[in-house]
Amino acid sequence: VELVSVYRSASCGGTSPSLKKWTDTFGDLSAWLITSEQLEVAAQAMLEHGYSNASANRVLSALSSTYCWAKQKCLSPRGFKLPTLG
Repeated sequence: VELVSVYRSASCGGTSPSLKKWTDTFGDLSAWLITSEQLEVAAQAMLEHGYSNASANRVLSALSSTYCWAKQKCLSPRGFKLPTLG
């Protein structure tokens, strides 16, 4: 997800384990094409792989912060709705 890479470089010094999970999960898929449903499936998969609810929420929150940052920087498409809001 290209947006995560840009955000990591700008805000996290290029590193963020929580955000790396999203690039590993969605690969080259545009951040603007990810749906709430895909995030729900990913969150459920984290729980099934032993993540606690708090850990899964933390990872989702990191992605939400990325989308909010992009909106503040006017990087998101016009009318874009954050998939992290359900």
